[in-house]
Amino acid sequence: MEFFFIIFPLICGILSYGLMRKPPWMWYVGWVFLYLCSGFFCTMFYGVMFESQTGAELISSLVYFVGGLVLWMPCTLWWIKLRPAFHRKAIRKKPKEYPANP
Repeated sequence: MEFFFIIFPLICGILSYGLMRKPPWMWYVGWVFLYLCSGFFCTMFYGVMFESQTGAELISSLVYFVGGLVLWMPCTLWWIKLRPAFHRKAIRKKPKEYPANP
């Protein structure tokens, strides 16, 4: 668990820098962040599910799982739609066109 206290702020710092500049690699780092968050929630879900001893505890773990999906799906769909915003800034300038001499 101590791993998350060190890595999570580091990844959030990289994400905050990258989201300001929006380089193409940032879109993929965002997927890594979403993947790590889903892994964290799934670990908690399975831990609660395996340790449950009553039906009420099992149902609460399933509610937690459904709540994670409710958060996960809109985030991933929103991130997919943002792909065009992450593009290369280097745009070639058109050469000046001079009028032809008659």
